[in-house]
Amino acid sequence: MGKKKRTINNEAFGTLAHSAGDLWKKPFELHIFGHSWTVELMVDIDPISGIEQHQITAYKIFTENTVTIISESESAIFNYYQSVCNEVRGRYGITNPNDARVPLINSKEGLFRLVEPEGVTFPYARHRPTFGILCQCTWEEERGLAVKYENEKLVNVGFQDIVL
Repeated sequence: MGKKKRTINNEAFGTLAHSAGDLWKKPFELHIFGHSWTVELMVDIDPISGIEQHQITAYKIFTENTVTIISESESAIFNYYQSVCNEVRGRYGITNPNDARVPLINSKEGLFRLVEPEGVTFPYARHRPTFGILCQCTWEEERGLAVKYENEKLVNVGFQDIVL
């Protein structure tokens, strides 16, 4: 007999299903790169203290400012890609400007074929409201890509471990 999946219902986050360890998830619709994606809304929940106030605050910041946050994130990801593109192309010996994995692009619309969002995460044990948009990307398949926000401000773009 299989183990029944546990769920919790939180006033801020709604119904979350247990995934593994301290991670709880639910499907979430995210509009980014000109398309709608069904991604995971991920909340790390402390088994003793539960959902922290910083996480609820971060979620409210995200939901109340989604359009601005997404626009800012798209621009930040584009700028990040532009800053690493030549180094990554050089590392792999890529010379074709239309390479499928690391092409030369001149607008954030070009990111659609390179970056796929997979979730929005609200980690615990942070000193300030923190959340991150997690993506897979063609040029860094192993470590992925994340945009990190703290206190309503975009603070970093880099590998997923900046918010995990």
